[in-house]
Amino acid sequence: MTLIAEETLSKSAGDLLLAPVGTGVPADTDIEDLDVLAALGWVHVGWLDEEGPSFVGFEGTTTSQSGWNRVIPIRKITRIAEPMIETPLLQWNVENLQLYFPGATYDAGTRTLTVPESGNPVTQELLLVLQDGDRHMGIWVAAVTHRGGGAFAFPSDGDLAQIPVTFDVVSSGDPDEFVKFVGVDEAGAAIS
Repeated sequence: MTLIAEETLSKSAGDLLLAPVGTGVPADTDIEDLDVLAALGWVHVGWLDEEGPSFVGFEGTTTSQSGWNRVIPIRKITRIAEPMIETPLLQWNVENLQLYFPGATYDAGTRTLTVPESGNPVTQELLLVLQDGDRHMGIWVAAVTHRGGGAFAFPSDGDLAQIPVTFDVVSSGDPDEFVKFVGVDEAGAAIS
């Protein structure tokens, strides 16, 4: 297999978008224009930090089933359990803080966000758009719920403070509608 430079990816920008369940997978040309995505029902939530996103738990765990007096396993079972997408966000606004603190409410009069003792996150579709120069790739997830993804801190060395939001990937009820990559070229198609 030959290394094809056009098939490498170095994220120069990344956007997080959310939509109601049932919005559906955008076309590969749609992910290049945030205005088109907004017209389709996607809401831009924020820019991704240069370190994210990260996919955790998709690799699954493999269990070997052994039989008595057998050297090799008679069966191996791989299960994907609790996949998550960790997305460190750069923007500090009401929407992002409500993702970190599910159920938080905002009072525009006092400009106060109130965090409840417990909250119920809403199930939504998720779209991550990663940009490398003029190339775009989208990662669509059929159903996610959000929660805080760890402690946020205010660094003093000039780094930007992140809001680490984690999205738990949940079943959409359709095994073919789980996660899709949009805008991926066929291997070797970029060769001219």
